[in-house]
Amino acid sequence: MNNYDQKDIVIRLSGEHVDLALAELTSVLESLGIDQRFVRIDEIVILHNVRHAMLRKIVERAAFIKEVGELIAITKADVSELCQLLRSVGISLERARFTCIRGFGREIAKKLRAFCETSDGEEAQVYLVGNVAVIAKPIYKRSLSKTFEVRAPHVRPVYRPGAMKPHLARLYVNLAALSEGGVLLDPFCGVGGFLLEACHAGLTSIGIDIDGACVKGARTNSEHYGCGWCVDVVQGDASMIPLRSNSVNGVSTDPPYGRQARALAASLIELIKKFLIESCRVVANGRIVFAVPLDIEFAIDNFVKAMRVSIWSKHIDWVHGSLTRVVYVVKCGETQDNIPRYWSLSTL
Repeated sequence: MNNYDQKDIVIRLSGEHVDLALAELTSVLESLGIDQRFVRIDEIVILHNVRHAMLRKIVERAAFIKEVGELIAITKADVSELCQLLRSVGISLERARFTCIRGFGREIAKKLRAFCETSDGEEAQVYLVGNVAVIAKPIYKRSLSKTFEVRAPHVRPVYRPGAMKPHLARLYVNLAALSEGGVLLDPFCGVGGFLLEACHAGLTSIGIDIDGACVKGARTNSEHYGCGWCVDVVQGDASMIPLRSNSVNGVSTDPPYGRQARALAASLIELIKKFLIESCRVVANGRIVFAVPLDIEFAIDNFVKAMRVSIWSKHIDWVHGSLTRVVYVVKCGETQDNIPRYWSLSTL
């Protein structure tokens, strides 16, 4: 391996969803076999010795990375020290873009522009986080419109109300931490939003839905986006998954809420319980990613504990005024204590 190709990388996560974004990043690193030790300062993450080819894969896979740059320096967020450093590394203030994370550092940025003189130099991104300044050479900036909105629910050949936005679906897929070529199952696939994101993440996927019209819609959408070769969709019941034991590497899904769910099972809780039992049967030592409404969290926690399933991470996701959901990442077949590795509050 060529050491010259290795760089220290600065990643800015989505600030509105920072804990979910961090969980996604660690899952993507795991799926790519990359060392997950890193430095984190709020929504800024610094990865050490990352090869260009691996960085490209991280950026292509993750949905909640906002910006990426090559680390230039880290220093105290002090006007004189920062001014001296910018001069020493050849950064032009006219070409420097300041980002004040959660409002920190605004006065420092103003004073630098007013009192610090620098000669013509390189472009840079300066992140001010509390009393720390992180300086990076810009490499990448996320564009949701270019990357994901071509697969938005309203532009697909077959539309279903309530479908999750593509970048959120990609996050759920990434939380399963599957390596390229792995097999992902979505047992509540609807018209295939998760299947499309699995396809574009380099995975093979199987979709199951109890509604025949959704099955046809998922197939149509998969073919439209060139994913028919790696997506298989069948009609079936998530409480009786029609697959062999240990036949998939992970599960990512968004179970139905409300009236539809209660029509399919005695209650949403019973449906989720049956889905979890079946998912643990078909997953070969992998993760199960799913969401439930906040009002049934306690019942699902107790059931997961009774199953001796480990909660890998858990997140509160406020969707809108009448719906807050809990996002679970669980792993079957482990005996570790059921204490969340992450507990986060996120607003989507």
